[in-house]
Amino acid sequence: MSDERDGRAVRVRITAQGKALQDRLGWSGPGLFSERLGELPEEHAARLLAVLPVLEELGQLMRKRP
Repeated sequence: MSDERDGRAVRVRITAQGKALQDRLGWSGPGLFSERLGELPEEHAARLLAVLPVLEELGQLMRKRP
C-alpha cells in the first residue's frame, strides 16, 4: 500500500503464508541476510552486490508505473 504522506515510500505487510514461511525458516530479520551474505563465497557475494543498482533501477521504473 502506498504511504499517502510520502509518495516515494510503499508499505508492505507480511501475508499469513509469508509469516508461516518465516517461522518455519527461523528468519530473524534483515541482519540474518547480512550474516548469510558473509558466508557465501566472495565471488557470489560480489555478484549479488553488483546487481543492486539494477534492482534499484527496476524499483524506480515500478514507481513510475501508473
